[in-house]
Amino acid sequence: LEKAFELMQSGRVRHLPVVDEDGQSIVGVLSERDLMRATKENAPGRFPPGEAPFSSDDQVQDWMSWPVEAIEQDAHVSDAARVMIQREISSLIVVKDGEAVG
Repeated sequence: LEKAFELMQSGRVRHLPVVDEDGQSIVGVLSERDLMRATKENAPGRFPPGEAPFSSDDQVQDWMSWPVEAIEQDAHVSDAARVMIQREISSLIVVKDGEAVG
């Protein structure tokens, strides 16, 4: 989790796709909200920027969200918004011909 936290901070992103061991398929998404759940469980309260208190036993797969929600890249933005509202999620994987593009 520490590495994922660092990636999010350095890349200034709120979501990371999680791939299988082969790096071929997206199996989940780790969100900023997932990391907050992990820190609250491990160390309730505030923590200094850049120093999130994760247990060394915690792994991304323990906290990621799944199954992955995806939408075709040519879908209308209103369709994406509808899926996100219905599923109560804050991101979608964008795909083209079955492959992630965004």
